[in-house]
Amino acid sequence: MLTSVIENRKAEWWKEEACRGRYSLEETERALGSLFEVFDDDWVRRTLDVWAEKGGPSHTMIQMSVPQGSLPLVFLVELGKDIEELRGLDRYGVLVEELRNPSKFKAACLESEIAAHCSRNKYPIELYPKVGGKVPDLGISVDSRVVFVEVAEMDLGELQTRYSEAFDLLGSLVLPGMPKGTAVEVTTNVLPSSSECTPLAQAIHECLRSRLEKRSVSVRVGRVDALILFKEEAYPSFSLIPPMTLTTVQLKRLCRSIEHEARQIPPPSPGFVILDACVLYGFPDELVRDVAIKTFEKYRLPNIAMAAIVRSYRYHRPEAETEVIGVPNPYCMDYELLTKLDKILAFSRFRGLEKKKRGEGQPLS
Repeated sequence: MLTSVIENRKAEWWKEEACRGRYSLEETERALGSLFEVFDDDWVRRTLDVWAEKGGPSHTMIQMSVPQGSLPLVFLVELGKDIEELRGLDRYGVLVEELRNPSKFKAACLESEIAAHCSRNKYPIELYPKVGGKVPDLGISVDSRVVFVEVAEMDLGELQTRYSEAFDLLGSLVLPGMPKGTAVEVTTNVLPSSSECTPLAQAIHECLRSRLEKRSVSVRVGRVDALILFKEEAYPSFSLIPPMTLTTVQLKRLCRSIEHEARQIPPPSPGFVILDACVLYGFPDELVRDVAIKTFEKYRLPNIAMAAIVRSYRYHRPEAETEVIGVPNPYCMDYELLTKLDKILAFSRFRGLEKKKRGEGQPLS
């Protein structure tokens, strides 16, 4: 792995013609230069040693440093541009350590995106300011006031991890051999275990062979009751609908996350919470807003102006979902602050993708 990462960097694949339409070569090399100062070869070596010897978590930066193409290019260049924007700030070194930490990388990425966005839009910022014995992630100067920001990641959680594993395993068993033009959607009462996935996949294939004109079939495999829906689509596809227990757990975690992060900004200091919540991808906007509002109703938190739930990745544009769901706190009466925060949160995680798609050479914000 170490050899692959280092050789991929030395190959300078971003200079190839296929990669030069999105950014200028000067812009790309400047951003990657800043990025590779933080994630240098020594850091790659140390991180891989910990991963191999102690079973530590893998790091997203290493995963994104092996492939080539537009997806890793956008990811690497945009992160490098944010690092370049923030490099001269006090406590920049703390941000670097957060970015280098596998378990804190995703939240630190969003911290850097928000901070760089504010800096580009001429809002003075401070990394990791101290207030009332707490250390929020950011301080943003808005006119004569400082607004404190707490950024956190809603990770997968045990149940979501089990769902992802079941989805991947079932998909690998069901997709091979599926008829062209057929999509299969499976809804289960419980998450199937690994031992239940194989017989469930066999039952799905049997239904595909014998369903005749039926659009849905119910099967039972062990403790799993499954409803199998068949649809006509251009390409074979498979989806596993999460059971209601998973939805309930994730919404409870959303409530706890908002409340916990809000407590890191002690009153009366004004602030807001931003959650990196890609695990809520697929949840209806109104359901997410409803949970956030009920959280404010339960805990009040009058110094917290809003919660913002981010559901996009740096390199992936959601097709039909809201990228950032901003939920004002009805118990915060500082309406002027809410208006100004709305401007601060008008950013996009995929501005590098937007430039080429829109053909206008300008970001969303």
